[in-house]
Amino acid sequence: IYHCVFHAGTAVMGNWFCDKKSIENRGLIFGLWTCHQYCGDVTAAICTAMVLGAGLPYWWALLIPALTNFAWGFLTMRLIADPADIGIITPEVRIRMEKLAAKRAEQGDHVQDEGPAPITYANALKIPMVAQYAFAFGFFKLTNYVLFFWLPYFLGKHFDPVTANLIASLYSVGMMPGGIIVGYVSDLFGGRRASVIGTFMGFLFVFLFIFSQKSESLTAIPLLVMLG
Repeated sequence: IYHCVFHAGTAVMGNWFCDKKSIENRGLIFGLWTCHQYCGDVTAAICTAMVLGAGLPYWWALLIPALTNFAWGFLTMRLIADPADIGIITPEVRIRMEKLAAKRAEQGDHVQDEGPAPITYANALKIPMVAQYAFAFGFFKLTNYVLFFWLPYFLGKHFDPVTANLIASLYSVGMMPGGIIVGYVSDLFGGRRASVIGTFMGFLFVFLFIFSQKSESLTAIPLLVMLG
């Protein structure tokens, strides 16, 4: 569900930031925008630490983020997904409206603006580089979630649960400047995002090796830099 919501939100962002200047700075824009998910991770970690510190039942650490999600979901439903819905005609909207007008002239006024027809997974994998990107992204997410879920467990062996959750939130804090930097650098290289991501993944390999060997002796600052 999270990934469905995330990608739907990405599509909404694309509807609003589609002018030439925004496209040139799309890496920075989306790098800043993706900070919202890390804010949620940090909030959940702090909420868990507060619940454990107050001696409340553990399920309060699940209930409070769940209620927050419901409230945020209601707010999201009130937002405007497409500038065309309120009469803002961007170049992208104009092109879409022209295509719809041509289609209606050909097939009749009953034609609705339903967007492009969906394709199957098999056809999607036939698009050049989609399978390779999906495979690489799977390994990236594996690394991400291993660190995300493993850190509190590992830190719990050396700190009390409250402190362990607070320190683990550094992982999400570090990913905020990391995403912004990668997005900004990709804009500097004219949108060649694959090359930039490949370079940063190379750095990640080095940092993970250092982390695996020195994680018990590193202080908070180098940990934050590497996790970012």
